[in-house]
Amino acid sequence: MDEAGTERMDTNTVLQLNSVSKNFGGLQAVCDVQMRVTHGQRHGLIGTNGAGKTTLFNLIAGDLPVSTGTIVLFGTDVTTMPVHKRTRLGLRRTYQTPALFNGLTVRENLYLALLGNDPPMRHLSCWKSAFKDTEKLNLVQSTAETVELSRRLDDKVGDLSHGERKQLEIGMVLSTNPRLLLLDEPAAGLSVHEREVMKDLLRSIASDITLFIIEHDMDMVIHLADRITVMYDGVVLAEGDPKQIQADPDVQRVYLGEAINGTGA
Repeated sequence: MDEAGTERMDTNTVLQLNSVSKNFGGLQAVCDVQMRVTHGQRHGLIGTNGAGKTTLFNLIAGDLPVSTGTIVLFGTDVTTMPVHKRTRLGLRRTYQTPALFNGLTVRENLYLALLGNDPPMRHLSCWKSAFKDTEKLNLVQSTAETVELSRRLDDKVGDLSHGERKQLEIGMVLSTNPRLLLLDEPAAGLSVHEREVMKDLLRSIASDITLFIIEHDMDMVIHLADRITVMYDGVVLAEGDPKQIQADPDVQRVYLGEAINGTGA
């Protein structure tokens, strides 16, 4: 604690959860979670359906209030802070179902995302002069190349495949200069080829952006994450590097049994 009575946090720590819990009436969806995510880390969050993973993301992002505990983001206690203020600190997230403007083009969606970096009063004037804004248009082009959508810039989002929509959503959040990116099942519903594209895309994200990823695709988690947290029934069951998680008997029993033993969990 410092002289003002606030808790000090290692400057390398991006996110710290202190005894975080969430109750929905008599149901405890998240129970006493302690967790630390460090700068530049690729942190995987896995668990069976109903383990509490997305609820935990909703608490971190501010979409839901915590029942007990504290959330510290970049050294600031954000436990009661609204979503937009957490965003200003550098937190971004994606959802299981991409939130996009289907009637607009890929270019227009990326441009709108870039406007999030500008003062609110400039948004309307920027949109009116969108095709004269060379700097932003160049950023749109480079972002599209990063997420492998440069050939689809002038196509309507409603015409994209599911995998391309996922790529676009990640492009939109990357264009806003995130410091911590929460990715909720980026590979969900993707074909084998689309999963490989997504894996390569996530690998290409700058190392100074911290990634916290919920994913059911164990191959993707094992190859992307340098640390993995396993949740089960709202609690943290295990945490460690990929090899430790694969070898953990409790994890094998409740989650990885089929993949490791070939006998089912």
